[in-house]
Formats: sequence, C-alpha cells, structure tokens
Amino acid sequence: MTRRANPEVLAVTLKALASPARLEILTLLAGHRGGQTPKWVEGSLTHRLTQPTVSHHLRTLFNAGLLTRKELEGPRDRGGEYVFYAVSASGMDRVLNGLAGLR
Repeated sequence: MTRRANPEVLAVTLKALASPARLEILTLLAGHRGGQTPKWVEGSLTHRLTQPTVSHHLRTLFNAGLLTRKELEGPRDRGGEYVFYAVSASGMDRVLNGLAGLR
C-alpha cells in the first residue's frame, strides 16, 4: 500500500528542485559518496555564484529535506565551524514516491 504524499511538503520540495543551480548542487553531491561536501563542489559553483548564494541554495535544499548536514568544529581563526552536506536518500525517496503517487 502506497502512502499518499503530503501536498504541502511535496510542493516545498519541488520548489526547492525548481532551480538549475540547486539541481546542479544535488548532481554534484550525488556523484560524491565521501560523506563530506568536497571543496570542488563549492568551487565549481562559486565561479559564477557568490559564496552566500551557494550557501543559500544548500540551506534551501537542506530545509526541503533533500540534504543531510553535519557540523564540525574547526579552527577559530577560520570561522570556527565546518558544515558538510550530503544527499538525503530518504528525502529523495520521499520525492520519487510522492511523484509516483500522482500516476
């Protein structure tokens, strides 16, 4: 028995996916299985997007449940915190199942 997706949750998730930059971020992260956001992900985007814009897109994907987030303490002279993102398998399953329920 397939559970019907919550329309509000699915709409927020689809809105998060409706950005070429966010889709590119998901594609880059999905291709990396190391558990940390590799620097080349940010570097490949920051040549045309500012760092605050990349951070905004990462936060939007996280808030939509499409990314997981892990915070680690770093050196205080470098901001004191590192944040690593990875694609959320359960978040992606939720989207796919929600869309499949529309058939």
